[in-house]
Amino acid sequence: MVTGAMDSQAVVEYMEQRLLVLKATNPPFRRKHFSVEAPHTCEHCKDEAIRIDIRSTTTRCFDCLWVGVGKAAADPLYIVCGGCNKLLANSDLVVYLASLTHSPSEAIVASQSGCALYELLVDSLILAESNSTDGWTKAKSRFSVDSSRFTLYSQSFVSDPQAICSLQMRVGRVGNTSGIALAELDIWTTASSKASRLISSRPYEQDVTSKSSIKFSRQCLKSCLETHYRCRGRLTLDSDRQARRPGYAMVQESSKTEDIPSRLLHIAPAIGPNRVRLIEVRHLTDEEKHEISKAGFAALSYCWGGDQVGKLMTTNYTRLRNGFDTLETMKTIQDAVWVAREIGLEYLWVDSLCILQDDAQDKEREIARMGKYYGGATVTICAASASTASEGFLHRRATPSYAAGPIRLPLRNKDGESEGDVLLLQEDLDLTEPTTTRGWTMQESLLSRRILAFTQRQIYWCCVNSYAGCGGKIVDLADRVTGGQESLVGNIHPMGSMMDRNTLSRWILLLEQYTRRQLGFEGDKLLAFSAVAADTADACKARGEDVIYLAGLLVEHHDQHSWLHQLLWFSYPTPAHSTRPKAYRAPSWSWAAVDGSIGIGSNRVTETAAHVEMTASVEDHFIDLLDPNAPFGSVLGGYLTLWAKKIPVSNCINSSLPTQVMLDWTVVEKELHSTARIEFFPDAREDIQTLRDEVSDQQSPSRPSLSLICLYEEPTTASSSRLGIVAVGLIVSTGPGTEVQTFTRIGLFRIRGGMDTLGHEVNNEASEIFRPVEKQCLRIV
Repeated sequence: MVTGAMDSQAVVEYMEQRLLVLKATNPPFRRKHFSVEAPHTCEHCKDEAIRIDIRSTTTRCFDCLWVGVGKAAADPLYIVCGGCNKLLANSDLVVYLASLTHSPSEAIVASQSGCALYELLVDSLILAESNSTDGWTKAKSRFSVDSSRFTLYSQSFVSDPQAICSLQMRVGRVGNTSGIALAELDIWTTASSKASRLISSRPYEQDVTSKSSIKFSRQCLKSCLETHYRCRGRLTLDSDRQARRPGYAMVQESSKTEDIPSRLLHIAPAIGPNRVRLIEVRHLTDEEKHEISKAGFAALSYCWGGDQVGKLMTTNYTRLRNGFDTLETMKTIQDAVWVAREIGLEYLWVDSLCILQDDAQDKEREIARMGKYYGGATVTICAASASTASEGFLHRRATPSYAAGPIRLPLRNKDGESEGDVLLLQEDLDLTEPTTTRGWTMQESLLSRRILAFTQRQIYWCCVNSYAGCGGKIVDLADRVTGGQESLVGNIHPMGSMMDRNTLSRWILLLEQYTRRQLGFEGDKLLAFSAVAADTADACKARGEDVIYLAGLLVEHHDQHSWLHQLLWFSYPTPAHSTRPKAYRAPSWSWAAVDGSIGIGSNRVTETAAHVEMTASVEDHFIDLLDPNAPFGSVLGGYLTLWAKKIPVSNCINSSLPTQVMLDWTVVEKELHSTARIEFFPDAREDIQTLRDEVSDQQSPSRPSLSLICLYEEPTTASSSRLGIVAVGLIVSTGPGTEVQTFTRIGLFRIRGGMDTLGHEVNNEASEIFRPVEKQCLRIV
């Protein structure tokens, strides 16, 4: 019960103080934790209720042209046409509505008394109003008007078999459901609640070995195998079109015998409860290979986290061929064997037990085929929650935390009768799974067709066509919507789920994600992404795009903009977190030459300045591959030859334009730029001091000679009063070479036109820096 309301001045003071709490970062604001077993309820919200109602709508039959409200059918997903009695999709609406009793000022009092529901509503309104250009002016009036109320509202079609209920929090006049939208709350309920027949979302299943977890896993796999044509083989635009043709029939899935891994673990229960056997596929008969192609196999995606006990070596090869106890292997592998058996598979591929770890040739050959192995696996078991192979992934999950809630409210029908209790909550989306931080595991999920992910919360399913969770918001296989999310688990999804994206934009997105991950061996930078590179190149060529791959750059061969676009990568958000590897790994113009996350693309660097034009071209290129048969693998060297303008950095330092070494892209992107200046963006931590010394003009005999190579420039026809970017390119230092001028890249530069500190236009000087310079042949290694 509310004991009173606050006056307008007290409201504003509370809002200002609360906003500081909500936006705090050290430590970040966290709400009080509740659980499904002990949800929030209190005297302020215990009498609130959500009402559910079915609202009839007008339907049109396109066969007989009848229009009206249809008659009820045996299946509630349909109605009967009033003209021809044909079954039509039920377009009636399911409406969920809660008109809450407290006014906004009363809600503050309830919030201060510890009501989690009203705290969330008030906080959502404060955050919404804090972004308003009117400041607290409107907020003051909203909190002081007694006729304002909070509402929770949602609607969906009765005919939607996968309707997910999320309530929109709003505030407005009493009885008005179209007030200001604040945020959303999901509605979950337990399987035992009466509301479960109306609400599909369920609490997380913390026991990943429970009957319900295994049932979920089996049903997802079975449904995908029987109904998802998009999950058959590698999905391409052509295969997708063929499968959509009328008369397309699903047949039993089988893989090509030549795509079966060289070795597999035979894990059939008949071998023994804890026994498995390594099989050499090339020694099998054609009939035995055919049986494996029909039966399928699972592949394991996991973090090594260090060396492994029991891994395959030439010294234990014969013993593993004769059969061994799973207890001799790492816990994660033991768990994978158990899962594969439970979902009905008899073969399992695990890199540490199916690749000879002390045979360089075998490792090289098998790593080159890993893309086929994950792509050909019936399902990939992803041990997402385990940081090391010794941890395992079948332990019971901890009680989950939520961003808000759960808050228990009753659900009632239009007559006021109880339909059970529901839980209102917001999921905590901040969890990062260990496998999503490792480099190698990225391509393992991207190249898979079906993934069973054992996360820190529960089991999730994700395939090319659909996704679902054993509990949570979406528990039934939901068909993926074009442009929608790829998975319910961030950064764990098949490549096929991104097929609707442009191939090169998809490449850049994946590249940026990959560089945020860590590698156990820094020399694996190109190798751990090679299968993704090969798959993307194939997809580009299937679309008629003439692409080539050069040490991390995937470019359209005869499109100069494509070349320059990918050369404009930068350390993001800061070069202070990027370093160079101890040993040579890639040419300096490749992102693979640094360790650290990157951003990429001319649009971000030029700030989409339409007035700048290409002023450089790539004339020649060369890559020295470690293995000539692995064009997407590691490299020994390489160069690009450019026809471009070059000037010494000293020319810029001696101009009247200020020069700054920029260390934080997030700050740069938020700035309102009006001052003309030259901006240097170092590639790595080692380059920061080099550029700072250059800017401060400190003389040092060991300091390298630095130059700027212009890639994009404002044309001579541009307006002299234009503000913004007028030149963009690479910062290079003098390198080895005799035939042509040879350089190594150490960063990016931008020249910005605008005003000087006195407000005078200096765009002319900014534009003139490169204008008189002649192009020349330059080599970057």
